[in-house]
Amino acid sequence: DTSKQVNYTILASNYEEAVTKLGYSDDWDKYSLCEFMYAYFQVFNVAPVIFVNVLDPTYHKTAVAQAAYPITDKQAILGDDVILDSVIVRGTEGGTPLVLGIDYTLGWNRGAKATLNVKSASLTQVYVAFDKIDPSLVTIADIVGGYNAFSKHREGLELINDAFMTFGKVPGLICAPGWSENPEVAAVMTAKTEGISGIFPSLALTDIPSDTANGLEDYTEVSEWKRMNSYTDTHQVDFWPMGILGNKRYHLSTVAAGVIASTDNDYAGIPYASPSNHLSKMTGAVTKSGKELLLDLNQVNLLNENGICTLFNWESGWMLWGNECGCFPSNTDPKDRFVNIRRFYNWWAVKFILTWFQKIDAPMNRRLLETIEDTENIQINAYVAMGVLVGTENKIEFRVNDNPLTDLIDGVIKAHTVLTVPPPMRVFENYLEYKAENLLALFL
Repeated sequence: DTSKQVNYTILASNYEEAVTKLGYSDDWDKYSLCEFMYAYFQVFNVAPVIFVNVLDPTYHKTAVAQAAYPITDKQAILGDDVILDSVIVRGTEGGTPLVLGIDYTLGWNRGAKATLNVKSASLTQVYVAFDKIDPSLVTIADIVGGYNAFSKHREGLELINDAFMTFGKVPGLICAPGWSENPEVAAVMTAKTEGISGIFPSLALTDIPSDTANGLEDYTEVSEWKRMNSYTDTHQVDFWPMGILGNKRYHLSTVAAGVIASTDNDYAGIPYASPSNHLSKMTGAVTKSGKELLLDLNQVNLLNENGICTLFNWESGWMLWGNECGCFPSNTDPKDRFVNIRRFYNWWAVKFILTWFQKIDAPMNRRLLETIEDTENIQINAYVAMGVLVGTENKIEFRVNDNPLTDLIDGVIKAHTVLTVPPPMRVFENYLEYKAENLLALFL
């Protein structure tokens, strides 16, 4: 149903499904969703993804005036990748329009350019006018979206709230490659992370520009841009610059999403391990213009110290490098600062809500509270045994002081859960000592 391809949530579990539902082009500057579907499904082989396409052929189009196109082997190359159902073809300038399916057909060549195939061997050229898709007309307002009072429908980032209601899936990561480097888009993305569908937390992966227009081809300028543009949310992870694999450039937020999903798979689907120092599958770090960057450990650590994740080349290849959320260094609370702890807390909150929502409006008695405590503490103890949580004080309990009588009368009750997720081992120091007395062993 093509009517549900624009400003609707579209679930895809593999590359073929994504291409079938949305189409594909290697021109990622025009079609940014294609970058993500290729990276997530082809490069990292992880799933699923919920896409939102805002490119609307009703509005984001440009009219191409009638022009002459030469015919070679009964084919004329129109030269654009996407043309709409507005093609007018004439055999002579000002002549009677030819009929689609009878006089000509439309298709694409191997270069993904629209072609016109004529059936008459006598035609040497055709005169064609058409409308073409124009992605350059997509604006920040289209990405941000909102509620369309005319169509009575959510649009853009507002559709994040539809994901759970439509598919029963809570988005763990929010990405907008090519757009998240705009402060307005990033601000809306982070705002959505606080309560998807009014209740679920999430995490926004945002890019910092690496173009000359913003003066950000130098790593020393990145942290100031981050602060000046408020990329500092506790539910936000910032990335700079871009990655490259073959001849394809990837926004680092796209790469990070793949690394995060792959890391989760390596740890039984439990998001408690940091994606930092995991293989990015990239072959280099580049700016938007394609300038290659080779940052040493001191340089990438300077970015990390300012809450910016990047790429670092080590023995096994190019690694994603950085553990901190955007709120660091001004916020050093472990549950806000570290990506893995923030994600685990988000994941636990979602899991808790999905488990116990069925008990909302059930009788608030001691049996219910004991059921919640016992069930949750059994799980918590299991995660302690696995090493997901550390220490002996991880537990859920209902505290009297947290629950005043006025709340209880109103049917409101609060639980208190302690979860100690181990932080990533960012620094490992080994002191070497020379013990001269051991030389006496020569004479033993």
